[in-house]
Amino acid sequence: MLTSDLVKCSTDRVHRFKDGDVISKSGQPRSLNGVCENVSLGEFLLVRSNGQINVVKVYGFKFLKGKNQSCSLTTVPLVAPSGVNPRGIGIIGNFFDLVEYGNDIVLELSNVEQVDIKCYLSHLKKPSIESMILYYSSDTAEYIQSLK
Repeated sequence: MLTSDLVKCSTDRVHRFKDGDVISKSGQPRSLNGVCENVSLGEFLLVRSNGQINVVKVYGFKFLKGKNQSCSLTTVPLVAPSGVNPRGIGIIGNFFDLVEYGNDIVLELSNVEQVDIKCYLSHLKKPSIESMILYYSSDTAEYIQSLK
């Protein structure tokens, strides 16, 4: 189940790990290490929070201001569009600590947290899985090191 792609992500644990690809606006699966304009459910992101860099798998979003903080959007922009009153958006997801292992980086599950979208650094490729261990090979590890 963990080796397939995501179809539907949810904060509900029954639906959290269903599989399929995250699709960008162009209709192609997002499989890149780089900065994008939008964040969608199921994507892997690199964020800097409290001086520490983590990988986050996005499961949901939350408005940071206002009476109603629930956000049912599946894709959110990094910057609020003009003419819209910005309420701030939080990213909810599984946080992973980065552990260097030779030339690779192993992802160690930390916990489920929320972080402001302003902490976003970059999108990351989906990590590889071997023996139930999530890891990034040397090319993505070098990209992560360049952003530290």
